[in-house]
Amino acid sequence: MSQQPIITFLIPVYHVNLNDFAVCLASIRTQSILNKIDYEILIVVDGQQENLDILSSSLIQGQDLRLIVQQHAGEAVARNRGIEEAHGRYLIFVDADDCLDPNAAERLVGAAQKHDADAAFANHSRIVGNTKIPIRYFTNQDYCNSKEVLLKHILSVGTDQGTVWAKLFSVKYLRLHKLQFKKQLVNGVDQEFMVRFALTRPSVAIIPDDVYLYKYNTNSVVRKYDPRYSGKVLNTVNEIELDLKHEKAIVESVYQLYLCDRILLCLMNYVFNPAANISFSERREHYRELLDNSKYSNALRKVNFSELDLPRRIVLQCCRMRWFAPVWLITRLRQVEKRTLDRQVTKQTHNEELWSV
Repeated sequence: MSQQPIITFLIPVYHVNLNDFAVCLASIRTQSILNKIDYEILIVVDGQQENLDILSSSLIQGQDLRLIVQQHAGEAVARNRGIEEAHGRYLIFVDADDCLDPNAAERLVGAAQKHDADAAFANHSRIVGNTKIPIRYFTNQDYCNSKEVLLKHILSVGTDQGTVWAKLFSVKYLRLHKLQFKKQLVNGVDQEFMVRFALTRPSVAIIPDDVYLYKYNTNSVVRKYDPRYSGKVLNTVNEIELDLKHEKAIVESVYQLYLCDRILLCLMNYVFNPAANISFSERREHYRELLDNSKYSNALRKVNFSELDLPRRIVLQCCRMRWFAPVWLITRLRQVEKRTLDRQVTKQTHNEELWSV
């Protein structure tokens, strides 16, 4: 390219479906702004042997594309390599099985340049089978340089605001503050990164546009049973608490609510995960162990649940009272809903693959 690209689209790749990856690339190459600016697509393949199908496909060709192949080390390391190697002024993270709205880059770059901001945040949608579900977190154009407001966004309950989706970052700013993802974390890696980003007091342009399409994946790690799940969540909780060690007001408010959100995640994906081949009594023991953790038990005592939706309020109030049966019943009903959704998505995906043959 003749000059520095305005945008680097960074895609870490590991065991991605080729059809999904093709859609992802197409959504980048059809961005409305690309006929006006220079850009690059930076693909970091996490492991050569693990991704032979991608490396042998025609998808990773093109003058707009740069390819880096690293030894398998995880998504955090792949993203860090991308931050180090990006040529663009701005960086947009894109997961290999997701895609961008056609106006995503134009809206994000426009907002960042208008405010001379270090980042731009926007809304996103979840793609469930053939259905698009908009997630409307931001309702107005805004500008924010308050770390307290940003941390409230990032640690909010039941949202995806702690991810790096639907966001644009200044590459210079990330490098200046040495912001990288922590490779030792497995769960909540984005969220911990975003907490440290907010603590640097960045200026952020906010727009209500829906710019990112997150594809609901029935094979996601969080939908499978992992006997170490609770411990992995706690590792991230501990890291975030260390990040916030000088933020007493945040620790006493937003962080406590975040801990309650982690309790809900562990109930769904660990204690009552239907894929776990464990007895009812073992689930009860996991439940007790979870609530015996001092961080979680303190949060349950301190937090006012009034700003949460009714199902979350009920479950957390039952946890506060140490009631097992109602929590088990409500969580089981939610799991049935999720399994029904997974079956629908799997069926739709299978039908699409049949038609694409």
